Amino acid sequence: MYSIRTAPLALALCLASAPVLAQSTPAHDPTVDHSIEEEHRRAMALRSHHQDEAARAIFARLWERTHEPRARARQALAEHALGRHADAEAHLSEALAAQNDPWIAQNRTLLDPVLQQARAAQGISLLLVRCAQPGASVFINGASAGPAGTSIRVAPGRMTFELRATGFVTIARTVTIAPGATATEEIELATAASPRPTAVATESVMTAGEQRLAESRLAAARATARTYRTLAWTSAGVGGALLMTGAVAWAVGGGAATRFNSDACLSATQTRAQNCPADLATAESMRALSAATLVGAGVLGATAAALFIVPRSPEQVRRGAALGCAPGLSSDRVALFCAGVF
Repeated sequence: MYSIRTAPLALALCLASAPVLAQSTPAHDPTVDHSIEEEHRRAMALRSHHQDEAARAIFARLWERTHEPRARARQALAEHALGRHADAEAHLSEALAAQNDPWIAQNRTLLDPVLQQARAAQGISLLLVRCAQPGASVFINGASAGPAGTSIRVAPGRMTFELRATGFVTIARTVTIAPGATATEEIELATAASPRPTAVATESVMTAGEQRLAESRLAAARATARTYRTLAWTSAGVGGALLMTGAVAWAVGGGAATRFNSDACLSATQTRAQNCPADLATAESMRALSAATLVGAGVLGATAAALFIVPRSPEQVRRGAALGCAPGLSSDRVALFCAGVF
C-alpha cells in the first residue's frame, strides 16, 4: 500500500516506463520535435532518481514552450512529490481540463487520485451542484458560495447547502464529502407558486337622495348617542354620590352600633336602650339610610351600565366599548363591582 507521498512517485515511474502511457514516438516520424521528447525522457529519468525539483523545472519549461497538457500534468506530479500541494492541484486541474487530449484521456484514471490527494493534503474538497434552472446559486451557511455548475471549494465532512433561484422553491440538501473528493449533486428546482391576487375593495355608488337619507339617519343616531351618553354619565355620577353617602352612613351606623353594644351602655338597673338611646337611634337611622342609598346607587349603576353597553351609533358599534359599576352589600362591608367591554 502506498502512502500519499509515495503514490505520486509510483505513478511517475509507471508513466516513465510504460510505452503506451508515455506515448513514445518512432525516431523516423518527421512530425515530432525530437528535442521535446528528449527533454521529457531526461526529466522522467531525473524523477526516477528522486531529483523532483530538477524534473519540475524541465516540465515547466516544456509547458511554456509547447502548452501540452502532458507537460503540465508531469510538472504537477513533481510538485506533489515535493509537497507543493497547492501548485500540484492547480496545475493538475489545468491539465485534466483538456478532456480531448489523447494523453490525458489515457492517463486520467491514474491522475485523478493524485489530484484528490493534493486536495486532501490541503484539507479541502469540492462541491459541484448541477441544475437546469437558470440563475441558480449555491448558498452555504446563508452566504452565496457560487453559481450552480461550478466547483466550490469546501471543507471535508458533513455539510448542508441550499440551492436558490428566483421564481423557484429553495432546496436544502446535506452531503458528506471525503477529504479531497468531489461531491456532485443533480437538483431539479420546482417552480414557486404564484402569489394570490390582492382583493381590491370597491364602493357602491349612492344616489343623491340615498346619500341625504343616510346622512340624516347618521345625524339622528349621533344625537341619540349623545343623549344616551349624557344620561349614562349622569346616572353614573348620581349613583357614585349615593354610593359614597351609603358608605358614610354605613360607617357612622356601625360606630353607633359598636358603642351601643359596649359595656358602657350596660347597667344592672337599666337596659341598653335606656342607657344609650342616642346611639340606638343613630345606628338604626344610619343603617336605614345606608340601605336606601346603596339600593339607589345600584339601580343607577345598572342604568348607567346599560346605557354604556347598548350601542347607539355606527361608530360605537364598531368601537364596542362599555363600562358599568354596581355596589354590593354584605353583613359587615360595602363593595363596588365594575365590569367593562373594550
